[in-house]
Amino acid sequence: MKNEQNPSIRQVKIYSIVTLILIIIGSGVSYWIAGRIEYFTNGVMHTSKVLQRTDELYSSILERETNIRGYILTGNKEYLTHYDQSHVDAELLLTQLQTLTIDNWQQQNNIEELRGLINSRVRTFDASIAYMKENGDLVGFIDESKVTYALTGYTMIKAVVRRVNEVENKLFK
Repeated sequence: MKNEQNPSIRQVKIYSIVTLILIIIGSGVSYWIAGRIEYFTNGVMHTSKVLQRTDELYSSILERETNIRGYILTGNKEYLTHYDQSHVDAELLLTQLQTLTIDNWQQQNNIEELRGLINSRVRTFDASIAYMKENGDLVGFIDESKVTYALTGYTMIKAVVRRVNEVENKLFK
């Protein structure tokens, strides 16, 4: 009778070994899951940073455009200070985007294209500022081709920013 109430030492050893194996397997699975969670969390955070920098860059571009218009319409040189700062901000953001996307050749190409479009636009803005400073207005400077170029340039920048965001959103998913 005593034998039936108390499990044998052999049964205790088997239960202990099975329990130990289950603990080891559970720990391994938990460790693997924690690694996967960290991997995906890092990916989400990285994509979020790229999207945030892209939004900040686009805001900087819009700010630059607003400031150049403000200067041209009013002649107030305070707008030029903000214009210059938005240029510095945009360069910093472009550099950050290049660093964040160093492992993605498609994004590197998009960012280089964006940099070229922005620099082309800045050269046009700078020529407008120089003409305005010299002549007091833009009469004689603006023609239909410059207006068309301005609209096309902005549309192209917007398209590349959208493309950068689309790539990041695909990575996010």
